[in-house]
Amino acid sequence: MRELAKYKNGKGHEDKVTKNGRFELINLNSIAIDGGLKRSGKFIDEIDETLNKNDLVMILSDVGHGDLLGRVALIPEYNRFVLNQRVALLRPNSSVDAHFLFAYINQHQKYFKSQGAGMSQLNISKGAVENFTNWIPVLEEQKKIGVFFQSLDDTIDLHLAAIQRQQDLKKAMLQKLFPVNGSTIPTVRFASFSEEWEQRKFEEIVDVRSGRDYKHLYNGDIPVYGTGGYMLSVDKALSYDEDAIGIGRKGTIDKPYLLKAPFWTVDTLFYSVPIKENNLFFINNLFQRVNWKRYDESTGVPSLSKAVINKISAMIPELDEQAKIGKFFKKLDETIALHQQALEKLKLLKQSLLQKMFVN
Repeated sequence: MRELAKYKNGKGHEDKVTKNGRFELINLNSIAIDGGLKRSGKFIDEIDETLNKNDLVMILSDVGHGDLLGRVALIPEYNRFVLNQRVALLRPNSSVDAHFLFAYINQHQKYFKSQGAGMSQLNISKGAVENFTNWIPVLEEQKKIGVFFQSLDDTIDLHLAAIQRQQDLKKAMLQKLFPVNGSTIPTVRFASFSEEWEQRKFEEIVDVRSGRDYKHLYNGDIPVYGTGGYMLSVDKALSYDEDAIGIGRKGTIDKPYLLKAPFWTVDTLFYSVPIKENNLFFINNLFQRVNWKRYDESTGVPSLSKAVINKISAMIPELDEQAKIGKFFKKLDETIALHQQALEKLKLLKQSLLQKMFVN
């Protein structure tokens, strides 16, 4: 590495930190597992040296398994960032393309993790970084590879931004399309609806059913779900034709999610089927608004019971308005899911190409 980039350690700036200084600190929390740069929220006003655009910054310490050791991020602009301690500067020389080196180093994390020393906190030394062996092509090929992966990363970032925008919109609309603060009507309504909403207990709108053990079943194509989501597939279903909302009985009780029939749920996951033509997608989003931890009946592992769920009350509109609200959130969730699927495909593509386009 010493032949390719200038190495320099960051300094301790804790006594100078402010909330809105001129220069943002790059610290151990500023670099993501994928090499993205995150905001630290810490600033200082006076420094000796700032970072340049396309400088690389590397994590030198990590608590835990060392998965972040040696991770690098690219500085996006000149004269705005400064390094804190336990983060190092790698400034590529004229024979190295910064975007190529960024991808190359992040692809070789096995080396940096192997160099970690320490007990509760793993650390890598300047020597370990500078002794990292590099197999690199000529500059022109570096630039082509760097531009390619930069373009791929930009596309990934676009999908991430789109997901965040849609999630922010959903969060806002969950507040506006449902009554709040004791009101009987929401802040925002679709045209033609004016009736007040009525308070109903959950037992009036859903049938809460218990999951069961699946270990007696054979392998098949029916998905089995637990509180954390999909687990495996079996040859029978608890629900063959009724969609539902899964809600944890024990463990994770505050993350309800849709279940498309056919499916099986384990005994730690209830599944709630709408009754009396109540809208599945409306109820799913109604469930998202419930503070389920408030109804935890345990002093240990979080737990819910059917009796508690059934007695929870909420404001409910008539069926047509439920359907309209449900359709809105269904479309929003589908848009988020499409971006997430595209994002996962791009990440898999990037990982595959990193294996093929670099010398290991």
